[in-house]
This record gives sequence, C-alpha cells and structure tokens, in this order.
Amino acid sequence: AKKLLDEAGWKMGPSGVREKDGKKLTVDMWTRKGSTPGDYEISELVQGMLKAVGVDCKLTLLEPATFNPRVSVAPEKSEYDMVSMGFNAPTGNVDYVLNMLYSSKAFPPRYYNRAYMANPDVDQLIEKANNTKKRDEQNKLYAQILKRMHEEAPLIQLVDLTQAVAFRDNVRGIYLNGPANNYPAQFAWKEKK
Repeated sequence: AKKLLDEAGWKMGPSGVREKDGKKLTVDMWTRKGSTPGDYEISELVQGMLKAVGVDCKLTLLEPATFNPRVSVAPEKSEYDMVSMGFNAPTGNVDYVLNMLYSSKAFPPRYYNRAYMANPDVDQLIEKANNTKKRDEQNKLYAQILKRMHEEAPLIQLVDLTQAVAFRDNVRGIYLNGPANNYPAQFAWKEKK
C-alpha cells in the first residue's frame, strides 16, 4: 500500500500523514456501533491499518436509526468517503450479491451499491450471467466478474460473522438457512405445555 501511495504522488508528511500538493490524505469513514457484532471495533481496526500507511482516517459514528437512511442515497447526495457496514445475502447465491452490490442498476436508494460501482463491462457480464440458464456457463461468468471485483476493489469484505441462535426446548420448527439465519423465528412455533 505504501508503494502504491508513493507512486500516486502521496508522500509521507512530517505529521505521519501523507500529503500531495499541500493537501493531507484524509478520509471520513462512517460507521455504527452495536448493529452487528464488532462493527465499531472493525472500523477502528481499519483506521489503524490506514494510519500505518499514512492515511488519516476520521471515524464518524452514526446512530443505528439514522445510519441506513444516510448511506442509502443516490451518488450525488453521498457524503462519505468510506462506510463500514454489513451485508447479508439471503439467497446464498452469488447472483444476488453481484446484482445488489456491483451492478450500476443497484445504486441506492433502490439497492445496495453504496460504493457506486459503475463499470459497463461488469454490468454486461452480470446481465449475461442473469440470462444464462446453464450453471457451468454462469460460473464462468461469475469467475470473470469476481476477478474484476478483486482487481478494482470497490468493496473490501473483511469478515464473515458466525451467528449463535439459542431457543428454549419447547420451541419447534426452527429452520436455519445458511446466510439467512438472521430470522429463524419465521418458521418457529411455541409448543403448549
């Protein structure tokens, strides 16, 4: 990271923050606390990693009730440089993630492309995958898209949380569906004693 910043003209300043043309390299990362386990602590970790390479990262802590409305805006209304948040793919399928996070049709407030990724080539590959019926052909397209996402890094997925679900012994019908296990009570009932 240091080498890339040097090559881009961001040289280390006397305060330990990189500078270019007299301007310090400062970013504002919006975060919240308590919405998902470790959300604020992860933001602090990223802040420390950025500091280590000379980027001044300011954390803006938003209340959970105002967080989603403030980050779910059209690109021209966006106020953040970076945002730390969680994402759950309820289908468990890659097509959901690609269509919701990486398609230019998925800009907020409609969907979740909060990085405002807009790449016509990627959009074309996503559409082609959406309209392909054979799974092996889809997988080849998904591999091309994911390779591009790795190279461009509009989002950086840091962790995958493990969730614990507890219930009483008189609750029946709990159905845990992989990534969508946030809502196990949708199929549950309490047995009368």
